Amino acid sequence: MQLRKLLFLWLLVPASTLLAQPAITSAAVSGTIRDAGGAPIPGAKVTAVNLDRNQRQQSVTDTAGRFRFPVLSVGAYELTAARDGFAAWHRALRLAVGTSLDIPITLSMSQSETIDVTGALPTVDTGRTEIAANITPEEVRDLPLNGRNYLDLALLAPGVSRRARSR
Repeated sequence: MQLRKLLFLWLLVPASTLLAQPAITSAAVSGTIRDAGGAPIPGAKVTAVNLDRNQRQQSVTDTAGRFRFPVLSVGAYELTAARDGFAAWHRALRLAVGTSLDIPITLSMSQSETIDVTGALPTVDTGRTEIAANITPEEVRDLPLNGRNYLDLALLAPGVSRRARSR
């Protein structure tokens, strides 16, 4: 009987590894486009251009003015929003692995000129409720790593310890 229990437990170990979630290697951007009065703007074109790879993705807002880019590779982006009768909106972004940004956009009425909006994004990621850390490529390059094992960078995240958990 003990042998059956041991065999059953042995068979469960590989099954638990199959249920593991894949690693997140991308970022997401979503938001709502509204006019100056707060009404949603349906049919607005939103474009995300990856400046590092010159890749372009487009989205069109729904009837509630919502747009979403669920899978964007990490890097520098220019996000633009445009709709006939409204001034174009632009913002530069830098996306890191696992970032999920919700960007509210307000378009003003067009006066035959382009308005460039620049500013810093909030440092608090309101799309996730987890403890996480983003390590930039510059940190990977510049930090001294004992044995050059890049996985040691995970020890920089809050709540991470090298000590093994005892059962």
